[in-house]
Amino acid sequence: MNWFNMEDIIPKGRDKYRIQSDNLDGYSNLKISSLLQIFQESAERQATSIGLDQKELRSQDLCYILSRINIVIDEMPILDSEVTLVTWPKSSDDQFLYRDFLLFNSSNLDKPIIRATSAWSLINIESRRAQKIELVAGSIPVSDEIFAIKEHPAKVDALPCAWNHSSGLVNSSDVDVDGNVKNTRYFEWISDVYSQEHYSEMIIGTLDINFLAEAVLGDVYKINMASKGKGIYLNNVVRESDQKELVRTRTQWIKR
Repeated sequence: MNWFNMEDIIPKGRDKYRIQSDNLDGYSNLKISSLLQIFQESAERQATSIGLDQKELRSQDLCYILSRINIVIDEMPILDSEVTLVTWPKSSDDQFLYRDFLLFNSSNLDKPIIRATSAWSLINIESRRAQKIELVAGSIPVSDEIFAIKEHPAKVDALPCAWNHSSGLVNSSDVDVDGNVKNTRYFEWISDVYSQEHYSEMIIGTLDINFLAEAVLGDVYKINMASKGKGIYLNNVVRESDQKELVRTRTQWIKR
């Protein structure tokens, strides 16, 4: 499929990125946290281009935040490679605006190397409470005729018989302008609980993340892990003070 001849169906955002050394993990592949960062940057640019400007929303005490994402990875970019990221809003319902992503090696725009689908919530900045998507959805051009992944991102199962793997304190470098932990940071914390031996043998093939609540500066958190077998692991991040679950992830690892 030619993904770049469908502007008559829906306006898509298209950005090019050069993979730098600070975007890489210890095996010279793009880090998941760096992937999430470019997803967010391109999503904001494309949303602005279709009239869903974060600055305009903030003037109404609103903003949209990432709630769920499902990522399928066939190949991870490496150092100095140029990639092209395409994103567009797919659909909406009462709870979420759904957005898809396709990442290509810029030298081959016929086959994506990473596919993702995501769900975004609209919230009030002060109360952090969810607002009805219909407040903004009516002005957003969407189409379910094209998709990176057909299904919406699903809920991640609760962790059965999990064991506490590590803990930490939210520092100033972890938070955004609103004082909440950046969504990329949660997965960096989770990534650190896997051993060097694990990384030497395995790489992530699919990833699901559910963002459930927000941590702030000074919060103490713990990270739990559970194995479901066949390379599937569940993790969560829990705030110590009230045992509030902040994030759940499901990763399926494959042999390198």
